Amino acid sequence: MSPPPGGRPRIAPLLAVSDLDRSVAFYSEALGATVVTRLEHYALLDLGTAQLHLALAGPAPAP
Repeated sequence: MSPPPGGRPRIAPLLAVSDLDRSVAFYSEALGATVVTRLEHYALLDLGTAQLHLALAGPAPAP
Protein backbone atom coordinates (compact mmCIF):
# COMPACT_ATOMS: atom_id res chain seq x y z
CA MET A 1 0.00 0.00 0.00
CA SER A 2 1.48 3.35 -0.97
CA PRO A 3 1.01 6.47 1.14
CA PRO A 4 -1.75 8.88 0.14
CA PRO A 5 -0.96 12.29 -1.38
CA GLY A 6 1.02 14.36 1.08
CA GLY A 7 3.30 11.46 1.97
CA ARG A 8 1.64 10.57 5.26
CA PRO A 9 1.28 6.84 5.87
CA ARG A 10 -2.22 5.46 6.28
CA ILE A 11 -3.22 3.79 9.52
CA ALA A 12 -5.10 0.50 9.43
CA PRO A 13 -6.15 -0.76 12.89
CA LEU A 14 -7.76 -4.16 13.36
CA LEU A 15 -10.69 -4.27 15.78
CA ALA A 16 -12.27 -7.46 17.10
CA VAL A 17 -16.03 -6.93 17.35
CA SER A 18 -18.90 -9.01 18.73
CA ASP A 19 -21.45 -7.96 16.07
CA LEU A 20 -19.94 -7.39 12.63
CA ASP A 21 -23.14 -6.20 10.94
CA ARG A 22 -23.80 -3.62 13.64
CA SER A 23 -20.17 -2.42 13.59
CA VAL A 24 -20.12 -2.05 9.80
CA ALA A 25 -23.39 -0.12 9.95
CA PHE A 26 -22.03 2.20 12.66
CA TYR A 27 -18.78 3.04 10.90
CA SER A 28 -20.54 3.44 7.55
CA GLU A 29 -23.44 5.58 8.76
CA ALA A 30 -21.84 7.57 11.60
CA LEU A 31 -18.37 8.10 10.12
CA GLY A 32 -19.05 7.78 6.39
CA ALA A 33 -16.76 4.80 5.90
CA THR A 34 -16.92 2.95 2.59
CA VAL A 35 -17.08 -0.84 2.69
CA VAL A 36 -14.22 -2.20 0.56
CA THR A 37 -14.51 -5.89 1.46
CA ARG A 38 -17.22 -7.71 3.37
CA LEU A 39 -16.96 -11.38 4.28
CA GLU A 40 -18.79 -13.49 6.86
CA HIS A 41 -16.27 -12.81 9.66
CA TYR A 42 -14.34 -9.79 8.33
CA ALA A 43 -14.83 -6.35 6.82
CA LEU A 44 -12.41 -3.77 5.45
CA LEU A 45 -13.61 -0.18 5.56
CA ASP A 46 -12.03 2.88 3.95
CA LEU A 47 -12.07 6.22 5.77
CA GLY A 48 -10.01 8.22 3.29
CA THR A 49 -6.76 8.63 5.21
CA ALA A 50 -7.26 5.40 7.15
CA GLN A 51 -8.53 1.89 6.70
CA LEU A 52 -10.34 -0.04 9.39
CA HIS A 53 -10.25 -3.82 9.61
CA LEU A 54 -13.12 -5.37 11.56
CA ALA A 55 -13.04 -9.04 12.53
CA LEU A 56 -15.66 -11.04 14.35
CA ALA A 57 -14.24 -11.85 17.78
CA GLY A 58 -13.91 -15.47 18.79
CA PRO A 59 -14.39 -16.88 22.27
CA ALA A 60 -12.15 -15.51 25.00
CA PRO A 61 -9.12 -17.66 25.81
CA ALA A 62 -9.28 -19.77 28.97
CA PRO A 63 -7.39 -18.28 31.95
